[in-house]
Amino acid sequence: MKNVFGCDSIITTNIFVNPVYSIAKTVNLCDGMQYFIKGKFQTTPGVYVDSLKTKLGCDSVLITTLNFFPSYSYTIKETICAGRPFSFYEYQPRETGNYAKVFKIKNFCDSVYILNLTVLPFNTKTKSIEKCDGEQVYLSNKWQTKSGSYLDTLRSTIGCDTILTTNLQMIPLNSKTLVVNLCNSDSFVLRGKVYYNNQYLYDTLKNASGCDSISFIVLKFTPCDSSDDCNKVYVPTGFTPNGDGSNDALRPIVKTSNVTLARFLVYNRWGKQVFNSSESNKFSWDGTNNAATMPMGVYSWVLEYICGGQAFQRSGNTTILR
Repeated sequence: MKNVFGCDSIITTNIFVNPVYSIAKTVNLCDGMQYFIKGKFQTTPGVYVDSLKTKLGCDSVLITTLNFFPSYSYTIKETICAGRPFSFYEYQPRETGNYAKVFKIKNFCDSVYILNLTVLPFNTKTKSIEKCDGEQVYLSNKWQTKSGSYLDTLRSTIGCDTILTTNLQMIPLNSKTLVVNLCNSDSFVLRGKVYYNNQYLYDTLKNASGCDSISFIVLKFTPCDSSDDCNKVYVPTGFTPNGDGSNDALRPIVKTSNVTLARFLVYNRWGKQVFNSSESNKFSWDGTNNAATMPMGVYSWVLEYICGGQAFQRSGNTTILR
């Protein structure tokens, strides 16, 4: 180059070329995570390119490969019975609730197993048993002979166990003494046998629970005054159960307010009982037995009653007429 004076000038120029950077990197994330690139948070896998300025003002290219790996979550539902053994990995849960177990898998994301557990309570049941003294019942893993409440677990292969509470009542042997005052002209019938004089008898009966009840019976025959109130009890010698509304039932006739009827029994000619006022709750026999019509003929009866605080028994015969 020529200067103003026409002389040559030499200019030396040093040129420096700064590098342009291209950077590639891979980012691995789990599903549900996010990564800030290209000016915002990214949640989708792909290749993202960003242009950045270096401090020397040159462009740099950042290439990011973004990978998302799945995180697995499994839910298991189980229902068990209270008291039954159950394991979930290192846990032995005994109550209703959710239990979690976390695993690391090869892509470094978590895998979660969730147990949704329902624990069903024991079934409960209560029953009552009556037994006679001297009997035994197998409860609570041994034979029981005393009254009380006993617990048993009833195992089930298809459902939950049942806790059974058994209330055991032992019925004692009952015994009583009955003094029966009779007139000399009367008789006393016990199990088909007739007694006409003073006797000391006993009879074994079953109570409502099926246990034995022993009655000791003292028969006292004495002369009777026909005017005495306690003798003003009568039973007809016949009746006609034909449904005409007249004399259709056999019933004791009491002509005093001092007498309380206790029991009225009727037997056929073979000694079989065909009526018991204790079973029917009434002192009137309609000539049937278990809804079957009884044939015409002679039947024996026994009447028990209370008068003046004493027990009396009368017996006799009646005839069904049709």
